[in-house]
Amino acid sequence: MDESVKILRSKISIPLVKAIQLLKKNNNDVALSEQDFHNENIREICEKTEELIKSQLS
Repeated sequence: MDESVKILRSKISIPLVKAIQLLKKNNNDVALSEQDFHNENIREICEKTEELIKSQLS
């Protein structure tokens, strides 16, 4: 897994713990882990945007 961690962290700037977590979740697949990281960020942005819109409509 050490090499996978290095590869993933060279592709996206993330903490070591996050890289290990993503790789474990995605069966040590670097490409899938990278995509999962971006998907998580998109999901979080969407949730925050939704909360902001709801608060402004209230």
